[in-house]
Amino acid sequence: MHDSVDFLANEEEQKKVGELLTLMINKIDFGRDLEQELKILSEARGLFFNFDSVMEVLIYKVLECAVKALRFAKFRHNRKTLAFVKVCNHFVSFL
Repeated sequence: MHDSVDFLANEEEQKKVGELLTLMINKIDFGRDLEQELKILSEARGLFFNFDSVMEVLIYKVLECAVKALRFAKFRHNRKTLAFVKVCNHFVSFL
């Protein structure tokens, strides 16, 4: 769907596709498999970089992943959660 939207598409079409993509991205939830969820979000970042609304949702989803990791670790960092949160931070700062 996003392939049909390019710089020639009108603003309304771009907005509609952006809305549909954000709805889809908001439904991504792999439960405790946060690494897989982050992988999918990273792929979405590469595919939908030209949609500002999608980039905004991706940032929130990645931050949500970082918070989930801390919750699963009962808010006590271990080596694995610290590394995961750093990757999430890098993802967000990259955008």
